[in-house]
Amino acid sequence: MAITVSIDKLISTKVLKELENNLIAKRICTLDTGSQIKKKGDQVTFAGLGDPSVQKYTGTINYEELEDTGVTLKIDQAEYTAFKIDDIEAFRSSIDVKGTQVERSGYKLKDSADKYVLALAEDASITNRVDGTGINEDNALQLLAKVRRKLDEANVPHGQAFLVIDPMVKEKLELAGIKFGINEGMKGFEGGLEWADYLGMKLFVSNNVKVTDGGKHLCMAGSFNAIVYADQILKSRFIADAENAFEGLYSALHVYDAKVIKPAEVVVLEATEA
Repeated sequence: MAITVSIDKLISTKVLKELENNLIAKRICTLDTGSQIKKKGDQVTFAGLGDPSVQKYTGTINYEELEDTGVTLKIDQAEYTAFKIDDIEAFRSSIDVKGTQVERSGYKLKDSADKYVLALAEDASITNRVDGTGINEDNALQLLAKVRRKLDEANVPHGQAFLVIDPMVKEKLELAGIKFGINEGMKGFEGGLEWADYLGMKLFVSNNVKVTDGGKHLCMAGSFNAIVYADQILKSRFIADAENAFEGLYSALHVYDAKVIKPAEVVVLEATEA
């Protein structure tokens, strides 16, 4: 006689998810907007004044009007995420929805914006470029020294500069002797960020570095105020489906933009693997 075995369906309290890239945009763009973005098309103004000139004193003083060097950033980028959970009651009984996929969708939106910011390495206004063709452990430190020299020539102080590299370039630097750590001694940079300090530059590692069709890894360096970035996640909501109370609907809109405002303080290492 055949025996029928009943196999219960069990729901794990853990959710499978992809590992995440380090998000870099807000780490390298530190100029605060000081304002709340409400919709796509909003304009964020970063105030600024030109430097005063030095004049020969001949007995009289002339007061000059300083040039307005403020920059306006128009929030033109908009992306959204939206997904449905088929059986919200069963899902809620095993995991906290808002602690998993909702947060995950927020990360995915910011990850897309991160790629956008690092792709500014292709901006035509950035003329300071270092040819890193055939980078390897023998020439990697020399190439970084060239990047640092160009930053010095732009008066970017030691300790106030960044360089974003990808795993290929990181490998060459490790073979050359640079040690990378995770969060160690890096106050305010939590979350598994891999970094090193070399020649007064914070070296951040990211898989979002732009790689051209020709195989150039565009590793962008600069001062922390050379690029402005502003973003906001809007209309984040989680609702029950009106037609089916057992289903849950979530959506969120991310608006953002970024702009190189001090191209003289940005250097791009165009690295290709040896």
